[in-house]
Amino acid sequence: MARRDLGARLGDVSAVLGEAIRVGLDNRDEALAYAEQFGRAIDRDTADRFVAMYVNELTCDTADLGRRAVDELLLRSGSRSAAYA
Repeated sequence: MARRDLGARLGDVSAVLGEAIRVGLDNRDEALAYAEQFGRAIDRDTADRFVAMYVNELTCDTADLGRRAVDELLLRSGSRSAAYA
């Protein structure tokens, strides 16, 4: 998801975020060590499981599964009609 007013800059923002996510995935231990300073004193294993729920290969490319999930979310929220989905 992104702000609508990004306009033509959306591609640049998407590329930067995608690269940052890939670097984090490729350097997981370092990324977790950095993130721990912002955590709430949880142990490394718990932090690793938590991060894995939200930052994984689907974060980089949701493919068809992700698009269907977003469509379902919008449908359930009333933001999109079944006819449009």
